Amino acid sequence: MVESFNLIAKPLNYGKYNTMINMNCSTLCLEQQFMEHWYKSYILDLIKKIFFVLLIIFLLRIVFLFTNYNYFSDLNALLIFKALIYAIRIDIATLLLINGFLLLFIATFPVTFHKGRKIFMSIFICLNGGLIFLSVCDNIYFMYTQRRINYDIVYLVPQSFTIKLVWLYCKKGWYWLLLLAGFLIMNRKIFRDEKNTMVHYRHAWRNKLYNFVIIVVLCFIAIRGFESRPLSPSTVLLYFPSKVINLASNTGFNLLYSYYKGQSPLANKNYFTSNELDKQFQIFHQRTQKGNPGKPNIVLLVMESFARDYLDSSSKFKAYTPFLDSLMEGSLVFRNAFNNGRESTHGLVAILASLPPFMQVPYYHSQYHAASIRGLGKILSEDGYDCSFFLGDVDDSFGFKEFTHSIGISHYYSRRDFGDDRFYNGAWGIHDENFFLYAADVLAKKQPPFFATIYNVSSHPPYIIPEKLQKQFTIAGQNAAQNSVSYVDYAYHSFFKKIKNEKWFSNTVFIFIADHFLSPSDKKEFTAVNVNAIPFFIYAPGMPLLKGDYNYVVQQLDVVPTILQLAGYNGRYMSFGKTVLNTAQPRYAVQKMDYTFQIIDSSFVLGLNAGNDAVMYLYNYRVDSLLKKNLFQDTKMVEKKLELESQLKAMIQRYNGGFLNNRLLY
Repeated sequence: MVESFNLIAKPLNYGKYNTMINMNCSTLCLEQQFMEHWYKSYILDLIKKIFFVLLIIFLLRIVFLFTNYNYFSDLNALLIFKALIYAIRIDIATLLLINGFLLLFIATFPVTFHKGRKIFMSIFICLNGGLIFLSVCDNIYFMYTQRRINYDIVYLVPQSFTIKLVWLYCKKGWYWLLLLAGFLIMNRKIFRDEKNTMVHYRHAWRNKLYNFVIIVVLCFIAIRGFESRPLSPSTVLLYFPSKVINLASNTGFNLLYSYYKGQSPLANKNYFTSNELDKQFQIFHQRTQKGNPGKPNIVLLVMESFARDYLDSSSKFKAYTPFLDSLMEGSLVFRNAFNNGRESTHGLVAILASLPPFMQVPYYHSQYHAASIRGLGKILSEDGYDCSFFLGDVDDSFGFKEFTHSIGISHYYSRRDFGDDRFYNGAWGIHDENFFLYAADVLAKKQPPFFATIYNVSSHPPYIIPEKLQKQFTIAGQNAAQNSVSYVDYAYHSFFKKIKNEKWFSNTVFIFIADHFLSPSDKKEFTAVNVNAIPFFIYAPGMPLLKGDYNYVVQQLDVVPTILQLAGYNGRYMSFGKTVLNTAQPRYAVQKMDYTFQIIDSSFVLGLNAGNDAVMYLYNYRVDSLLKKNLFQDTKMVEKKLELESQLKAMIQRYNGGFLNNRLLY
């Protein structure tokens, strides 16, 4: 043993082989020392690169904060600072989720040849470069939607991707693209790999096991932490107000988590016994009214991205809408209407199926897409109605065709049926005026009674107005969003001008409602209440009693029962809402805002953590419009808190149980 330790320092007497042995042993020892040094430096190099990506994500969040400052303006500086610090933890967890397997592979099966390392580094750059790119896209997306990207973007991008649309969005967020280009230039140097050609080095199995265990433990601590539940986007809500979730979260974590939740079954909630649930909330209803002999035609006009502000004369963001203003003077107007879904796919499901959007993706894209539902179209068709859906976008845009067919709407009219792409706006579909006039021609050939849904597109970002009308609708004091709303008003005027002399016009009820709120201006202060405020009114030229202004709470879920009442339907139906024509019953509006369930009544708003079912906030938004004073721990509010919490949990239990047990069909 002593001799073996002195092999190099004190050569043994092996004659002419001494020199050769000394050289080989020296080379082996130097190579071993070199490989051990390289192995440690390569892991450290990879960790440094991960921390560089962490720095980029953090810097993107700082820019995101300043570009969306109005959204976060009600948060104090200390709270923002704490949120940014907490966000680093989520970023580290995200990067380890993405890069953890690379670290494990290097630690246990080191790749020491140049070509292998190039492949390895290419994988690293694709994963992390992709994360940075998506983060930039997410920041542009938030400018329009006030929400982060999640897995449902997989369904949106294939439907909406056009070169013109990408170009228009890039123009809007040009500074984000400059930032991305700067990061990519920096990455070229930092992510560059050395060109040393390596040989394979065999570590002892014991060292590999140590490395594996150490990295697994570190990843587990960073990702799982020491909380009682695994880290999720809603974990932020344990420490911060709900608005902070958009600042503390990041794109990669949202995508991974929403994909996981989208593949996971709904939780079987048991807040109430069966008898308690029946008393608290019912989804099956029986209409026993006398049928309307005239069976009115019903035209549902879904207004894309309309905020309540656009039609509210008291709002500083009121748009120039002379036709809709005049129509509302003779209409039944609901001044306290709210969306249930915060994007088109969720909003349309709430409007036409009376199902709240309590899943990350619309139910028809989820694992429950085959749920048995006797939809509005099927009910009206059985009652003698011709049912149609009009949208000037591509056939089955966002899956709307499959959805409308699933609820019994037989006829679907799209850009393909319109058949003239001279009027295509290059982004979302046919210009509204042209498509509305086409819809009027189709309806003129229908045999009454008919039910038609007409969905406009021109008020969707990036707010494209026909070239010949751009000067007319570049209105002083209005931004692009308001100008597009003014154009939509003009398009509605053209539509009504064409149909007003039709025989069926006077026996038709027109229902106007937005698919979701979208900010009218980046200067608007946002709260959990006003980001859901939408316009909703009913115009019935042949029903003079359907007029007036009402301030009680209504929601998109109320559209189906309202239509069935107006149609004189007698029978059973499923709905999570209530007819707006009955003012006697308690009224609520519900949303799922990222990872918070929310319920609004005439004065209060309550938020429930979707992760642990705990109440997070209770505000009196009538007296505290900016939601500064959280009352959920106020002993005077115990009864109100219990009322709203019970109503919300009953709806969640009905929803989850309905899909899990296929109990949405009566």
